[in-house]
Amino acid sequence: MPRRITFNKKRETVANETILMRHAKRFHIRNPAAHHLVGLTLEGKKESFEIGRAMKKDKILKVYYSTSKRTKQTAFHIRRGHKSVGGSVAPYKRAKATGVRKELLGKPLFMDGPYSDVEFAKVGRNNNLMIRKWLDGAFDPTKIRSPKEITKDMHRRLALGRRAANRGIMGYRILNVSHDWQILAKLEHLLGVKFETHGFNSPVPNEAIIIYHTKSGKDILDYQGKRIDITKALANKP
Repeated sequence: MPRRITFNKKRETVANETILMRHAKRFHIRNPAAHHLVGLTLEGKKESFEIGRAMKKDKILKVYYSTSKRTKQTAFHIRRGHKSVGGSVAPYKRAKATGVRKELLGKPLFMDGPYSDVEFAKVGRNNNLMIRKWLDGAFDPTKIRSPKEITKDMHRRLALGRRAANRGIMGYRILNVSHDWQILAKLEHLLGVKFETHGFNSPVPNEAIIIYHTKSGKDILDYQGKRIDITKALANKP
């Protein structure tokens, strides 16, 4: 039975779902230059497994992840959990069904390690303040990848479910596991305003943006208890 959601007091049938999720709980990053090698804690693995178990079984789950070890582990355990309760999952070894996607970016955003250390020190190692400064363009563009570059690379992946629905291909839940910086950059791009304008906060581990691609042609973003129509934003090229 296809899932139905309520938006603006109307019932909408969901053709496909796209999920952009932050990875699960990880070990502490001691070397920023090698952060992509940091994996999940045991708790993070267990929580990911339980998320997979709790997912609705109305769609086929396809998983993708960035080049980081922790995003791959998150996707793996969610898939394993979903399969354990009889959920439908796409074949794991098929390249078109699952795997690393560079546009979800697990490599360092900062091209200059010492520069990033100095900037983090300026904000008292506050990650949320660093993200806001980055989104506001406060860093040297020669030393860090721009939010615009990140959102452009990610856009086509998030619109995959809509393109499929437009061709009559339905019944898929497309999970993309990424990182908080990348997720907030994409969220802000889709909203067209600072994410704080809607009262949104940075995603905690395993928290996600969900995009419902409806049969009626709408693309509804669901995040932290709010739903917003992003049909035009998703259709436009960044």
